Amino acid sequence: MEREKDTLVRHISRSHLELAKILHYKSEVAAHMAGLIGQIPDKNPAFADIETLMNQSVNVTRNVTSYLSSLADLEEALATNLGLAVKELESREEHE
Repeated sequence: MEREKDTLVRHISRSHLELAKILHYKSEVAAHMAGLIGQIPDKNPAFADIETLMNQSVNVTRNVTSYLSSLADLEEALATNLGLAVKELESREEHE
């Protein structure tokens, strides 16, 4: 039984590592897009039309929102799994 729990914890750990990598890449994309927006001149920007500008703004907003939502999901998963691990450790201490 202990071996199965250890295996499960290892799998959860790997899963969290992969989630962290995905979030890192999402943050890189969001930072790059924000950098591009920062390069837009404040006065008289030359865009094809206002609709193109609005579409690009919506895309950036969606990207940042997706990244923040993913961070929240990771935090929730970490909290849930940490809670389970703490309960298991407390259970072990009671039996010893």
